[in-house]
Parts: sequence; structure tokens; C-alpha cells
Amino acid sequence: MNFRESLNANMNETLRLAVIHDELLKSRPNAHRKLEVLNKSGIVLMIACWEAFIEDLAMHSFDFLMSNAADHTVFPSRVLTQASKPFWDSKDERGIWALADDGWKTVLQSHRNKILQEHLGNFNTPRAPQIDKLFEHLVGLSNLSSHWSWKGMKSEQAKKKLSELITFRGDIAHRLSTTRRVRRADVERSGIFIVRLAVASGNTLRNFIHGRTGIYPWEEGDVEFVTSDSI
Repeated sequence: MNFRESLNANMNETLRLAVIHDELLKSRPNAHRKLEVLNKSGIVLMIACWEAFIEDLAMHSFDFLMSNAADHTVFPSRVLTQASKPFWDSKDERGIWALADDGWKTVLQSHRNKILQEHLGNFNTPRAPQIDKLFEHLVGLSNLSSHWSWKGMKSEQAKKKLSELITFRGDIAHRLSTTRRVRRADVERSGIFIVRLAVASGNTLRNFIHGRTGIYPWEEGDVEFVTSDSI
């Protein structure tokens, strides 16, 4: 299962909460308040889906570059500089020989593991700044979030909306209370927004990787979102 299929599967599982909400409401038409916890859970899980997607996209992007690299120059200079830094900081002059032959692959693989640990080890606030930093350090793509735009949505709006949604998730997860009711429609709208972010991110990495390798790593994505009405 690739990162896109994983996202779709996770989102559909999350939307089942809306189905459960509707089914219970049929037999308890006045229970909106009591069933609100299902909608709150849906928002929390939506952000979890986004976190998982970003982690998967980061790993797939690096691994595809590595697998299709004729040599180290497939990675931008900023990545190569960071990856080689431990050798220049080391007092052991023999360490430079690790770069001989295909040693650059081992060096970059170590860099991959280090960056993923640093950025994903406690990756619970997947806002634009954290995501931009992750992809810049890992594969050399600058300012991924500047590509989060579509009809009716500019990148700055998208970044703000994501940040607000993550803050909203935090209020639910840590305090179990919000300043307003969380409705079923909130869950679906949030889901559609997350999918649009994912499509924009995946397509941006797709074009970036093609520019470095001459190969498209995956098919271009489109917004194919299954709402709870069709589950």
C-alpha cells in the first residue's frame, strides 16, 4: 500500500465515525450533544491521518531519489552539505574514506535516518513551518507549503487554516472542550481540506523528484474524496 492509498484508507476509517453518528441519531434524534464526542474524535483522527501522510511522503520521496540516483548529485547541494557535515566535524581523518565508491549512499542513508528521527520523533504539530523544514533538510525541497493552493484557496490561507485546525485538535485532545460545537459537517469539511493539502504536497514532490531524476515517482494525484455518505 503506497502513501496515497494509506491516506485514503485512514480517512475512510475516520469518516465511519460520521456514519455511526448518523445511525445513532436515527434512534435518538435529540442526542446531538451526547453524540458530539464522535465528531470531536473525527477531528483528532483527521490530524493523525495528516501526520501519517507527511511521514510516509517524506520517506517515499527520499527512498525514490536514492533508488534512482546515478550518483550523489541527484540530491541538492544543501542536502549533501548537511549529510557530509559529520565528517568535517569529526577529529578522525579516516572518516572521509567512507565516501569512497558507493559510500555516499551509506552517508546519505545515515542522513535520512538522522533527519527523520529529528523531525518525526516528536512530530505532533504538523504545521507548515515544521513540514517545510522537514522536506528542505531531507530532500532539498524548499517551502513546500507555498504550493498549498487551489481554486478559492491561497497558500497563506491554507497554512492558516491548517494551523487553526491543529489548534482545534489540541483543544479537543487535551481539554475535551471547545469554544463551539463540533458538528458532523466539520469532520467532512476538515477531511476534504486535508485531502487537498495531501494532493498538493504529493504533486509538488512528484514534480521535484522528476526534476532531479527524470522519472515520475508516482501518478499525479487528484482530489478523489469518499464522503461518509458513500461509505
